[in-house]
Parts: sequence; structure tokens; C-alpha cells
Amino acid sequence: MIGHPVLVTGDGVELGNGQGFAAVELAQPADQLTLSINDASGRSVRTLQLGAQDSGIVQMTWDGLTDSGTTAPDGRYTISAVSELGGQKSATATLEYGLVNSVAQSQNGVTVNVGKLGDVSLNAIKQIL
Repeated sequence: MIGHPVLVTGDGVELGNGQGFAAVELAQPADQLTLSINDASGRSVRTLQLGAQDSGIVQMTWDGLTDSGTTAPDGRYTISAVSELGGQKSATATLEYGLVNSVAQSQNGVTVNVGKLGDVSLNAIKQIL
């Protein structure tokens, strides 16, 4: 597990060298999945229409472009997602990427150090890539 990227529960995406990676976890299929990317002040910089999706983890790559077509500066952004099924919209769980640095046993169980995200519980990891 050490040295591998993982998806953990979270709402961040790190943009670096024109690429950012994130994912959502759909409990049920969606007719339409919309992902919003916001800067540190909460201002929307990009909205991605990801179309119809099956249930499960849906990964996405952000090319760093804003809705106006300019390149966003490298850094940390937040994401939120809304899925729509049969005309009904609902908030959707978002996941973020991180690299596993270490794994440790603690009083609270197994914790995993995931790069900039810090220590997370093993249960927070949704997928090992």
C-alpha cells in the first residue's frame, strides 16, 4: 500500500502542472453527474458535466482550464458534485487522491498517512490505485 495512490473521502483536488484528479462515489446510477470546482475563496472556476454514470466510483481528470477557457493557477481547490436521476437531484460524495506514505497501528485502529491529507483511518480509503 505504501507508495500507492488512493482515493479517500474528501472534497479537494490538487491542481499541478495542468492536471487535477478527483472522483465521486455514486450510490445509484445517475442520468447526469455535475462536478463543480471552486477556488480557495469558494468561487466557482469550472463546472464539468459528466453525463450519465453507473453506480460506483467515477474518476475524473481536470485539465486546469476554467469555464472562461483560461488556465487556473496550480494549488488546492474544492469540489462538490450533484447527481440527477429521474429529475431528482442529490448531493454526491466526493473523493480525493493522495499518495500513501505510511501505515500505522494506533489506539483507534489502523491509520494511513496520505501525503498532504495527513493521517486518515483505513475506513476512509475507498480505493487503492
